[in-house]
Amino acid sequence: MSTPTGASPARILVVDDEEAIIELLRTVLELDGHLVSSEKDGDAALKRVRDERFDLVLTDKNLPGASGLDVIRAATDADPQVECILITGYGSLESAIAAMEAGAFDYILKPFQSLGELRNRIRRAVDRHQLKKDKRALGDFLDSVVRNMSASLIVAD
Repeated sequence: MSTPTGASPARILVVDDEEAIIELLRTVLELDGHLVSSEKDGDAALKRVRDERFDLVLTDKNLPGASGLDVIRAATDADPQVECILITGYGSLESAIAAMEAGAFDYILKPFQSLGELRNRIRRAVDRHQLKKDKRALGDFLDSVVRNMSASLIVAD
């Protein structure tokens, strides 16, 4: 199944200690064509984000082991292009600010008010990740063109 925009499926890690939340998110994400992995504790999630590359990490804030904020920091340290969304049932201005400072793109409160809104916010994060990848590819291409032009000019002298 392809994603709604026709892009390749995003690789998404869902981290939550509630199996029902993992299964809900897995169902929604897989219906949108994404490849979903999951973990139920922060320490296992830390290992995954250090060993594997994901396009998006959706993580609960309060987890057994490392916190969701720790997972976000590790994910963005391992891959600056990854997008992260913090999910919490205990929202506050302070936790929202901490999430953004840790590198989160978005902050979503549980229980989810609307699956449509949840899907839209995830889609925005996946689209942002794709834009980052495209920008990097374009920069690499332009660097290559400049190097080739420079080499041609040196040979022509």
